[in-house]
Amino acid sequence: MSFDSTVFYKALLSALKYAPATIKLTLIVVIVGSILGTISGIIRFYKIPVISQILTVFTTLYQGIPTMVALVVFNLIYLTNFDSFAKFFHIKVDISDVNIVLVAYIVLILGLSCSVSETSLGALNSIDILQFEAGYTIGLTKVQTFIRIIFPQIIPVMLPVLTNSTVGTIKGSNLISQIGITEIMIAAITPCVASYRFLEGYIAAALVYWLITIIFEVVLKLLERRSKKFRYDRA
Repeated sequence: MSFDSTVFYKALLSALKYAPATIKLTLIVVIVGSILGTISGIIRFYKIPVISQILTVFTTLYQGIPTMVALVVFNLIYLTNFDSFAKFFHIKVDISDVNIVLVAYIVLILGLSCSVSETSLGALNSIDILQFEAGYTIGLTKVQTFIRIIFPQIIPVMLPVLTNSTVGTIKGSNLISQIGITEIMIAAITPCVASYRFLEGYIAAALVYWLITIIFEVVLKLLERRSKKFRYDRA
């Protein structure tokens, strides 16, 4: 089967129109998910009663749910309870105000935060206990010790895993089409429907996803390289 460059060009242009939306989605998911996941990992590390146990159970359970299943379940819950949510928050809205994108954000943020929670917990456990004790010895509180000594050292450990999680988020963003959101994949194959030349559309979508992934990987790798100076390892 021959490759139609004209169809490919149309598919590529169509996919590129939705690239900014995917980049925005990824940025918000990574930033919010990283913050929530790090807080979760800290709470679990210091074993704060009740909350740490709840977060541990939630992280374990949620990581076992495929993204596709989570999207469909959350979407159904959101749509069927939209009126109840509106009444609870005393907001007058109708079904036309439903924003399914919120479901995508919630599902992807929860998924990434669970991954970051496990990573931050492992990073904290890798810090030598003597460094905690050294901070306390010179008069620092637990909070001061964590902010000034411990936190800068867990960043280099977390960034490589965060890079992989970010790439996974970009790849998984195409799943949001299952709840009716148009994204890069759907946009790329739309111009191919008339000619039934879907190969060109899939290649165009793959190219756009690859470009976005490269951008995020380069930025995170630079941050990872710069953060290594904060890591202290005993010889």
